[in-house]
Amino acid sequence: MRIKTILPVTALMLLAGALLLFAGCEKENKQKEETHNPLCGTAWVEYGYTLFFGEDTNIHDSYYKDTFLFLTDNEMEFREADGAVYKSTYLIVNDSLLYISNNKIVGSTKKHYFKLIDDETLLIKGWCARDLTGEIFNIYLKKITYEQ
Repeated sequence: MRIKTILPVTALMLLAGALLLFAGCEKENKQKEETHNPLCGTAWVEYGYTLFFGEDTNIHDSYYKDTFLFLTDNEMEFREADGAVYKSTYLIVNDSLLYISNNKIVGSTKKHYFKLIDDETLLIKGWCARDLTGEIFNIYLKKITYEQ
């Protein structure tokens, strides 16, 4: 008599556990989809620029060749061509506004509009030159692979 009572209770407990496990997996997958952005886990090297103000839309070869590493959904690393490395947080707003928090990377202009031109090309608008001129450019970057 005792075995007949224990078996249905055990089966119900296993069923309840399985349902809770599947419910937890569903929530985890939804959370990943909500927080993912198109730059997460990518690396880009600067190859060219256009003038921000003016009519010259030709892409000129970039002198700097800096690298942007978007490590997670909100952490990035900026590597200057001369070897300096800066870490920062970043935020994407409305799929086109990039907010970078570290002043050593962006100077006074922290908000930049970006556009993925294709799978291999990224445009960041309104980037300030790191030299004394402080000129504003649109910079073009090519996707690269990197190892951490």
